[in-house]
Amino acid sequence: MKQHHITVLATTVLAFSAFAQTVERVQLKDGQFTDWRKTTCSTRETKPGCTETAENITEAALEGQPAQTIQRTTSREKTDTGEVVRINETTRNALGKETGQRVVEETSQRQSDGTTSVRVVEQAPNRNGQLVVQREEQRRIREVSGTEFLIENQIRSYDHVRGQFDLTAIQTTEIRKQGDTTRTETTTRRTLGDADRLVSRVLVTETKSADGTSRRETVEYGSSLDGRMAQLSVGELKPQRKIIESTVQLPDGSSAVTREVFRLDVNGEWKAAPFNWARGQP
Repeated sequence: MKQHHITVLATTVLAFSAFAQTVERVQLKDGQFTDWRKTTCSTRETKPGCTETAENITEAALEGQPAQTIQRTTSREKTDTGEVVRINETTRNALGKETGQRVVEETSQRQSDGTTSVRVVEQAPNRNGQLVVQREEQRRIREVSGTEFLIENQIRSYDHVRGQFDLTAIQTTEIRKQGDTTRTETTTRRTLGDADRLVSRVLVTETKSADGTSRRETVEYGSSLDGRMAQLSVGELKPQRKIIESTVQLPDGSSAVTREVFRLDVNGEWKAAPFNWARGQP
């Protein structure tokens, strides 16, 4: 059962301005499709080398999902050695009350050895409503060959009592391109107790065709069928969820994306996931 049907409409307005609208639909228990998420996105050049993207995302209340609106502003600025990206995101409920805020700054720099270093700092409000640093990522991107890339990422959480970052996870991503197909494998390791453990693995296979169609399959592995218990479990990683996304170009110039989500049941068979699991989709 297809869980989502997405239609994207994009029209260039000016030489340095663009507007896009996305309508995401979900299939309900009675088999009918209904609008769930609507997104409008506009991008403009604020000055040479700098762009600003404003997004407004409205989600309807369906099958236990709360209605909410997300407003996100993303600015990108090119530098002599890389790029600086700043994201400011605010979430409000159906009554307009602010329920969440997130500020992210991502700075990338090209190094003399040919690698690219990326520092990501994420802020969120504390109990007093003040923005404080919650998380930091330090990435190193290396081109192994013209078709292979390696990304090493150290994730740290900020301890406000001790006033320092603690290493919470290490991610390694390998990207391999072969013809029209790109394969990406990401593994995550955490220190649990006194042991260093592999807690997750994600495999993504994406194929793009010359006619604009594409297919992406994502398989997520973990230590437990219950993601909340994954980091407490020990043993071989097993597949937990599979997502299949297919994109086709429509005659009017827009594109349609269908997404199918599956969970592995206790018998080891892939079963279509109900809508209330869709919130965790990438």
